[in-house]
Amino acid sequence: MTKYEWFTHQHRDTYASIVGHPTLLNYMSIADGESTGRMKFELAERMLQPCGPPPPKDDD
Repeated sequence: MTKYEWFTHQHRDTYASIVGHPTLLNYMSIADGESTGRMKFELAERMLQPCGPPPPKDDD
């Protein structure tokens, strides 16, 4: 597993945990000044590429 894959899994797990725990989701939405539905949507969007585009692969 590469460093990029590890970071991606960590970020996705964190976002899924926030969405899965309503009290944590409410806390995050209040802190950002957004509705809980909007916060769920934004976290789902971030799950697609949480650490940006993947690094180029070495063709060795």
